[in-house]
Amino acid sequence: MNGRVTHTVMDDELAGLLEDLDGLSWVPGVDLILAGIREAATAATDGRLDTDTTSTLLSAIANPHGPDLTAALAHLAQHLTSTQNRALDQLDPHTAKKVAELGERHAHDTALYAPKDGPNEAAGLIYPST
Repeated sequence: MNGRVTHTVMDDELAGLLEDLDGLSWVPGVDLILAGIREAATAATDGRLDTDTTSTLLSAIANPHGPDLTAALAHLAQHLTSTQNRALDQLDPHTAKKVAELGERHAHDTALYAPKDGPNEAAGLIYPST
């Protein structure tokens, strides 16, 4: 043994989640989102991320003080459930209103209650060491 730690490409839980979500690759944009997650995980394992990039990525994932990917996905859900989604034009007005309310509630609840402190605090601990 050379004393080096051997790393797998990504942990089993993340790999399993991505594999399960691969079945949705026919949905526009999903394959790009999954590719981005895979690329970030692989770059971390391969040593292609420095501490500054790691810290920035953690803040981008979940940041209670600014824009983040968690909020972007929540607002995408809100957009998909709104009247701006032409696919929903065929719904009766009552159902369309309920669908829109559920999307709005998801975005609101995500903004208020989604735990964002962990990645952001980790980013803060990493950043001063750079």
